[in-house]
Amino acid sequence: MKMRLQFLTLATVFVLVIIGCNQRISADETQAAPGIEKTKSQVAEKEDFFEKNLTGVQEQIQPQKDSYLLEDCKKYPLPPDCNLIPEQERKLFCERCKQIFLELEQQIGHLKEDRRNIIPGVPSCGDKKELFSVSHIPISELQNIVPLGNLNPSGHTFPTNHLYFHLKGFIGDESSSNAPVVAPGDIWITRIGSSEYTMKGRQIKDYKLDFAVCTEVKGYFIHIISLSEKLLQSFAQPDKCEEYETGGIHYKNCEKDFYSSPIALAANEPIGTASGSSDFGLADLRTQELVYANPKRWYEDPLHRVCPLDYFSEGIRTQLKSLLGSSDKKRTIEPVCGEVAQDKPVTAQGVWFVKGTSETHPEDLHLALVHDNIDPAKAVFSVGTSINGLPSGTYSFNPASSGFINRDFKDILDDGKVYCYETQGGKSYTQYIAVILQLTSPTTLRIEKQNSNVCGNGPWTFSSNYADFER
Repeated sequence: MKMRLQFLTLATVFVLVIIGCNQRISADETQAAPGIEKTKSQVAEKEDFFEKNLTGVQEQIQPQKDSYLLEDCKKYPLPPDCNLIPEQERKLFCERCKQIFLELEQQIGHLKEDRRNIIPGVPSCGDKKELFSVSHIPISELQNIVPLGNLNPSGHTFPTNHLYFHLKGFIGDESSSNAPVVAPGDIWITRIGSSEYTMKGRQIKDYKLDFAVCTEVKGYFIHIISLSEKLLQSFAQPDKCEEYETGGIHYKNCEKDFYSSPIALAANEPIGTASGSSDFGLADLRTQELVYANPKRWYEDPLHRVCPLDYFSEGIRTQLKSLLGSSDKKRTIEPVCGEVAQDKPVTAQGVWFVKGTSETHPEDLHLALVHDNIDPAKAVFSVGTSINGLPSGTYSFNPASSGFINRDFKDILDDGKVYCYETQGGKSYTQYIAVILQLTSPTTLRIEKQNSNVCGNGPWTFSSNYADFER
């Protein structure tokens, strides 16, 4: 099957990969993004890969039951000028896509990011690193900055890849203080999103802003409770809205894309207002990729997450880094800005996915075996919703360097041994729970909650109540 892929949106490109549709990039888009010729060349290099996979799909067509029909395929809309492939092939795709989706999505995801780097009017950073000249929230209004790698399952089961800026007086999810938010440097807004949800009986609406600092550095702010008039007018008519649930909270999200005509903001120009806590994430594509045991599960941006504070001018950077930690304890162990990717391949340490799942997000179902972002000497089970009898939450312990009880995650190998942990945690941090785990292969892990809160002497065996995870 001859395939000619042209560069459109991610959803359209995905469909082109599946059914081999032919479309052309408009002259306007080519003029607006001269670098797209490089991207087209990259697409061409992937044609053999896609064709091989798609040929495999066609060759393995088998009669399928109607029970799953096209439900899984509805998320991939078909362009109106493409011929529908036969229904039987669509049915098969719904099954086979679960097997090849990760490989296809990774390739397309990288191509999508390449296009996203071509933003009209946005310059290259070159080798410049000091990109921000002003704190986006006045330093005098800040209580503390939570380092990278924060855990708050089930919505944030994995180490969080952004910083939390807590305003003075912030306790838990409550705060009575607001503060202005400004552009930390010259930036270009590429997307605005809104989120409406109910928390503790309060109806909340806040905003997320994606922005480019240059073609190589991209960032975002989350939990902006109000927008400047300039941005609010630009967001008056969102492109799309959707609803979903994570962490037990129902969300309605809307967004509008400005990649073709980004909104330029000068350093110190108003963005809006923050209340209580606001998030700041940054990715620098010039950096070496972070180490994950299975990098195919991640798009380009998460592989290049960095500490935003490192990109401020020296004086501001020093002041902001002095605030890293919780409200009552500073992080003192390097890197003081925290760590996102903690995977140690072929060991138990890092992020784990429920066996048989292909989606990285939402994180609710999954598991992380990592170290605390305030006190890295402490190891933590960050538990989603898939371990029987173990409520979602964080469960910590002081790791041991030998033996079979409380052994550090990085020391657990595929050695046929079962290890036991005596943890303290849960939502109220008052639960004492024993857990056993085993690395059943370099890429699979088995875990089970014990009926006792202590390990005893062992050896330990699994009942039928275990849960399996994979990389």
